[in-house]
Amino acid sequence: GGVADGGGGGGGSGGGDCGGSISRSSVGADRAERPVWVHAVHEDRWISFSESSWWCQGKANVGDAKGWLHLPCVSCFTPPGSRQAWRVWDGRAWSAQPSIRCFSRTDAELDEALTPPPALLLEGGRKLHPEAAACLGWYNLVHESPPPSPAVGGGGAGGGAAGEWPAALQAAAALSPPVAFGAFGGCLRYLQRTLLDKQLLPRAEFAQWFPTDGEGGGGAATLVVDGKTLQNLEVFANSTDGGTKGTLFAAIDRTCTPFGKRELRRWVCAPPQRVEDVVERQDAVAALLAAPDAAETLRKALHKLPDLERLLARVHSFSVDQASNAATHYTDVSKARLLEFLKALAGLAALDAAVEAVQPHVPGLSGSSPRLGGLLSREADAGFPPVDATLAPFREAFDWEAARKAGRVVPKERANDEYDAARRRLLEVDAGLQQELSRWRRELRDSSIELWTPSVANGQTTEPFQLAVAEKTLQKQGTPEEFAQQMSSKKGTKRFWTAELRELAGEHLEAKAAEEAALAAAAKQLFARFSAQYAIWRNAVSCAAELDCLLSLARASSAAGMCRPAFVAEAEPFLHIQRGVNLCVQSALSDGQCIPNDIRMGPAPDGAGGGGEGDSDGGGGVDGRSDGRTVVRLEHGPGGRRRRRRRHKLGGRRRRGGRRRWRG
Repeated sequence: GGVADGGGGGGGSGGGDCGGSISRSSVGADRAERPVWVHAVHEDRWISFSESSWWCQGKANVGDAKGWLHLPCVSCFTPPGSRQAWRVWDGRAWSAQPSIRCFSRTDAELDEALTPPPALLLEGGRKLHPEAAACLGWYNLVHESPPPSPAVGGGGAGGGAAGEWPAALQAAAALSPPVAFGAFGGCLRYLQRTLLDKQLLPRAEFAQWFPTDGEGGGGAATLVVDGKTLQNLEVFANSTDGGTKGTLFAAIDRTCTPFGKRELRRWVCAPPQRVEDVVERQDAVAALLAAPDAAETLRKALHKLPDLERLLARVHSFSVDQASNAATHYTDVSKARLLEFLKALAGLAALDAAVEAVQPHVPGLSGSSPRLGGLLSREADAGFPPVDATLAPFREAFDWEAARKAGRVVPKERANDEYDAARRRLLEVDAGLQQELSRWRRELRDSSIELWTPSVANGQTTEPFQLAVAEKTLQKQGTPEEFAQQMSSKKGTKRFWTAELRELAGEHLEAKAAEEAALAAAAKQLFARFSAQYAIWRNAVSCAAELDCLLSLARASSAAGMCRPAFVAEAEPFLHIQRGVNLCVQSALSDGQCIPNDIRMGPAPDGAGGGGEGDSDGGGGVDGRSDGRTVVRLEHGPGGRRRRRRRHKLGGRRRRGGRRRWRG
């Protein structure tokens, strides 16, 4: 919770001025899929959801974090489903009232069912403010608020200007009938009910889907490899025990990062179909094989990176628009969020440093593979994004290491004007307290006098800086008239507040609260600034994922006996392999010894040749399934242990006799 900034009530039918509020500025209602109730007698009393809490408030304040009663619980769909205690505004501050209970007319709603109860009963409470007491009683369901118009535009990749829907959603809404848009609405409803909408929708990443084997949208650029094909070819799991031993993915996966592994899985599931795309990837793998120093530098740096892809997704949801809607506000959760934020910053900095370290190799790599040079180039508007320059404001704003140790962001001097002003005010008040302490030490001639603050569980006290004086000193020097208010005592010591100390203590509490508010605002600003640069971070991680995949293929292709397959664009499909060894079979064998096999499927480029399955089928595992695995493997760069390969681009697949067989 925060500091209540409202005054006394303003209930009745006037309704506009509710009692207290939790935040000084309301972001707006968070009423997505949340029902609203109105009091059966007092029409100005409403129960609605906003800012991670349920509120009992005036009708004019529905949607604002302001009211006479509030229930902090973001996860409960209705108030009866919460186990938290209601809090009551007494005209000056909020206080918990566990005796206030909220019931539905039927017990069926106490398990947080998604259907809101038709009526609620709010009862209990002791010595309530008159305005808060008027909130008790029966409430009738008004309506179930409609889903908000998708606030998914503005700032996200694929989105338009602020407030506009992304182009993909606009196109879906323009269809007649808008069945795709209706399907999106169903997905949106599910995300809202599972409380995932605030993490995913602000990214505004929407794209039109095209069937991979259809026309338009670049769908024909990749092969059709469905789930059944992946299962039959044992690409990710073998048919023996469901493990990865002997699978194609296990044979080529040498990735260093989790996001690189996920990208390689996507590559395997959608191999390129155009010959030029395959050759481009082959050139990149060959360039890395020819530059082992650069490859090893990148590989070592990638090994140290966290899962930046998922970190970015989580940190992106910490922006100013989303921070107030977090499920919990406990200190340890905030510290965990900060640690993830710092981990993302450090990971991006390490990634940028790795790219900078291989810049001397970029000209040579670009000559061999323009694609690889584009991933590592520092040219403006091309290549690897300017991560270091984008991180510079975050380095200037606060000390990363100090924030990690302290568990909070403390802006550097002159980096945040609001925090600097609050800090100066707090130091001025503390200096006044020290002057007051020095004055009483001189007057009572006792240097052991100190300012004592009671320790409380939450660290917040309303009676700090009590002047602790020994009883011997008071007996010797006498008790001054200013010590009329004794606050506490212990054996041999009495503690007092003077008028000056009481005033300074109040000023200290106000200054401390202002400093904490400034720190919270500074952290939110940093999250918002980080979120605003999401496109740069995402592009950097995408480049790193592709580099990781290419490095994995290069390492898998660096073994002795590897060759580079030749892809020929011919009208008649064919696959010719001489003295080939199946990598998947070889990896599954204890000694790794396989008998080489030849494969000739389809006519040779010059028109000669037949369509047998090979000269030998012993030990190499040459059959329709291994041919398919081989083809998928060859799509991603230099192939397995085969002396010579020539093949036509793969055209598709078909089912024959219950097995997947590859055509062309």
